[in-house]
Amino acid sequence: MDTAAIQDVVFDDEAIRAMGLAFDCACQSLRPMLDASAVRESIAKQIIAAAKLGERDPLSLQELAIGALGLGEYIDVRSSVGRTASIPAHAAVAHAT
Repeated sequence: MDTAAIQDVVFDDEAIRAMGLAFDCACQSLRPMLDASAVRESIAKQIIAAAKLGERDPLSLQELAIGALGLGEYIDVRSSVGRTASIPAHAAVAHAT
């Protein structure tokens, strides 16, 4: 997915919260493997793609993102959803308006 495709989409507050929670939880569950920013970028792109199709459940968004990395069978996503990170990763993303 290229950046131009992402720029043409507007998400409501519910979608942004779900995407942020899914991203934070996916990154948290993959923390031992998250040396590369490419992994975080892939997670974000998968979450955005699923949200563009209407998915709003953070657990489903997280499962889809981790599954796309081929790690779904190794990561227990259900144990990480709902935990709050001290500083949410998505909070660092600048909001373009």
